[in-house]
Amino acid sequence: MSVLRDDFDAEVHLPADISREFLSAALLRAIDNRVDFGLFHEADKIIIAHFGGDEIYLPSRWSDKRWHIGHEDGEPFFRPGRGLSSRSEAARRL
Repeated sequence: MSVLRDDFDAEVHLPADISREFLSAALLRAIDNRVDFGLFHEADKIIIAHFGGDEIYLPSRWSDKRWHIGHEDGEPFFRPGRGLSSRSEAARRL
């Protein structure tokens, strides 16, 4: 692990073949919500290192075995193949 990654206390490990559309949406959501994060790449994964408590703005794997942005018990921000979850989310992103 790098010294920079040691500065953070939590990580999200995404598969290296995650869609660029999803990764872009996830990073934009984190930036829009002022999440302090670092982005790291390893051979088989992309890592978003962050501070605990910011998980609601970051990707997570849900019970449907797919990646979404946010917690499973809340409304998803991004649904793969369907873009943003609502018009209000799209407006907020602009």
